[in-house]
Amino acid sequence: MLKGPSTSDNWQDMTNWTSSRSWDWKTTSLDIGANSIRATISDRKDVKMGSDSMDASYTLASAKIISPIDNEVVSAFQPIEGTSKGIQPGTWRTKPPNWRSTSDGYQLWIFVYPPGDSYHPQDLDVNVNANGDWFTQAGIGGEEDKDHKFNLLAVLADENATNTINQYYEEHNGSSNWPGLPALPKGAVQVHQVSVVRG
Repeated sequence: MLKGPSTSDNWQDMTNWTSSRSWDWKTTSLDIGANSIRATISDRKDVKMGSDSMDASYTLASAKIISPIDNEVVSAFQPIEGTSKGIQPGTWRTKPPNWRSTSDGYQLWIFVYPPGDSYHPQDLDVNVNANGDWFTQAGIGGEEDKDHKFNLLAVLADENATNTINQYYEEHNGSSNWPGLPALPKGAVQVHQVSVVRG
């Protein structure tokens, strides 16, 4: 059973009675926050007396962009600030072997997404303070993009997704052509979005 943000903080049966020894929790952005899991074990589904149960708590990491705000006019090289939970403090190097993960094995990336276009991961370090506040910078468009709208995405990426992003940078390193990714890589979850206008 699961209780958390995705279940409106009510216990919800996730498997019904099953003889399986495992359950895969496929988390989404709806699960961000404090969650509880309860496993109840019995020889028969109709027997309640003598059954055993075990509870566990789990907090998924989260991140939110607080500056810039929606519809703000931004520069080509824009400071980005935010808040987070479950992310280790320090300076995140965005490329292995020095990158740090969150408590659930995810790393925070900022993506710049011109609506209807491709997803552009930003490769600058993310600095996280002890209280969860973080800051970085993002490159947003060129001179020809003035007055255009861009979405800034806070994305939590697992190790596979981060490897996909790093491979993208290795393939285009030294090139003037940065086409972006056609979609967020598998294993990446968008947790917040802010829409801005390039000044």
